Amino acid sequence: MAIRLIYLASILASLVPRTFAQSCPAFTPSIPVLGPLADSEAITAAAANLTAAFDQFLTSGVFPLDGNAFSIEFWSVADNGPLFTYHWTAPDLQNNTEGVTSVDSDTLYRVASITKVFTVYTFLVNAGIQVWNDPITQYVPELAQAANATENASDVDVIRWDQVTIGSLASHLAGVSREVWGASRSEEQMVAFGFPPTPALNGSYYEAIPGLFFPADRQAFFNNILVRHPIVSPNHAPVYSNLAFQLLAYALENITSSPFEDLVSEALAEISLNSTTYTVPENFDTGIIPIDANTSWYGVDSGPYKPGGAIYSTINDLRTFGISILNSSVLTKAQTEWWLKPTTFVPDTYTIIGAPWEIVPYPPTSRFPTRLYTKSGGVGLYSSRWGLVPDYNVGFTILGAGVASSVAVVVISDLVTEIFIPAVQAAAAEQAATLMAGTYSDPSGALQATVILDTNNSTNGSVLTLDSLVYNGTDLLGLVGLYLGVNTSQVIVTANLYPTGLVAQGAGPNGTDLASWRVSFAYALVDSTSDPVSQLLASFAGPFSQQCGGWGNVDGLTYGPTALDEVLFSVDPDTGEALGFEVRFLQSGLLGKAVDADNAKARRAKRSEMVLIDESLVMTKVCRSHRMLKNGMDLATEIELSLNL
Repeated sequence: MAIRLIYLASILASLVPRTFAQSCPAFTPSIPVLGPLADSEAITAAAANLTAAFDQFLTSGVFPLDGNAFSIEFWSVADNGPLFTYHWTAPDLQNNTEGVTSVDSDTLYRVASITKVFTVYTFLVNAGIQVWNDPITQYVPELAQAANATENASDVDVIRWDQVTIGSLASHLAGVSREVWGASRSEEQMVAFGFPPTPALNGSYYEAIPGLFFPADRQAFFNNILVRHPIVSPNHAPVYSNLAFQLLAYALENITSSPFEDLVSEALAEISLNSTTYTVPENFDTGIIPIDANTSWYGVDSGPYKPGGAIYSTINDLRTFGISILNSSVLTKAQTEWWLKPTTFVPDTYTIIGAPWEIVPYPPTSRFPTRLYTKSGGVGLYSSRWGLVPDYNVGFTILGAGVASSVAVVVISDLVTEIFIPAVQAAAAEQAATLMAGTYSDPSGALQATVILDTNNSTNGSVLTLDSLVYNGTDLLGLVGLYLGVNTSQVIVTANLYPTGLVAQGAGPNGTDLASWRVSFAYALVDSTSDPVSQLLASFAGPFSQQCGGWGNVDGLTYGPTALDEVLFSVDPDTGEALGFEVRFLQSGLLGKAVDADNAKARRAKRSEMVLIDESLVMTKVCRSHRMLKNGMDLATEIELSLNL
């Protein structure tokens, strides 16, 4: 039996590394933004490149841009302001008789479906998340009555309103219609062509624009939607819906006993969005209005679409709104982080759905993408896209007006993303190299930890790495490998660092902040991918064998009550520089920053010939087999003697 164990352990130890050569981040981002970005060379270059790209795009003549205008901004929480701003107004708009003749950061645009973010935000501010899973019938009596009256009706004919929740409405999962049914003159033309006549509208309606009629009151709204058929059953799949947000508004009015319009106005005022308005502006002086207010929809009352598309705003206000969300200035941090998460998926892997986020991975084909929490909008001659990037506490706003704005906003969105997201990542890496990397030691110099910026990480780009941890000449990372059950004569332990987002402000020495990070242990060994056995195994590799398990191993091993992967940085709150570092299971306290980490390059060069193995794939039976095969003293005793404790 012992021989079989030895044989099995040796086979597994040799095969697993060859097949699963990857290091898995436990969290994103690998490196956060540590301070203001405006002075970064990468950001300066990105701004210049984006300006040149826009100049070329908007003057190339490829798009018919007469009568169009755009306002674009990329901003940063750390800078509390824009990193890039660009405005463009077609020359012919200088003859406008309504609204502005040139756009700037205070120009009002209709932002259409970006309104949905404001509606969900207003709901969370006033009702929290505790009602998220409640059925809508609990708060909207018309729907409760409909659910009771249609209990025995067919599933293809009626919506099961008692199965529709607040959260499913906010996430496009209710299965309800996209729009209200509004009679239009085009329907009259269809009847003239021989189509059957449509039913008469039931209730009070108004003509929003010539030939299009919307429900004028609550009764007409419910008369309208309750004759619609379901699209899918609740929570089956996301189907975009504008009218769902009117139902959210009605529910919130019931919960708070206040008009929804008042609740939105109060939410806007609380964060000083002084230009943003939920209703058609009283005067059009600050708006951009292509052609005229009716044709462009600038002056059109959205009626039942208000909670899903009524907002007018500026890039200044939308920046303020984004910074407020990312700073959790009104919502709690827990509520914000809960909100900035996916809810469901569409068939397209380039889009994930939230409440009401349209989450875009960038790069879209990357295994470890940065996720952009965006919302697009379009109504009349207005198009827009607004986004938050929680990984880096940055965001962007793209507002367009004009006949070509819908196509142009897509192109502009691509340009902003392709140029600025890599620049932010590069700037974050610059900051990490300057502020975090270094050698940290105790006063005697006996215990030293060296943190470097690894810019060639095989999995997810730049990452901070605990390059060495030495006590009286003993390689503690090697001892950690022994503790993990790894054969350290063949394997070198690598320790990549990832921020948890937990910060104790002012809790460190001299008022410094204590920032919690975690280590993702991986194992570097000689690459033997040319071996026939490795090639055979690689040919069998599939979705399960290639899964990353970093998230499942956090806090997985302890030394006493403290996890082996827990470290702290002591950070100057004014400069963002790390002044101390602690590996908490060593109980050494904070080590002070001593020297630069450049002397670690030789060690890193040695490791560059090796491949990384995900901790989760080694910390299984292979590790346990190594432990069983070790002879002599137990590992705890070996570590203790090596440390001379």
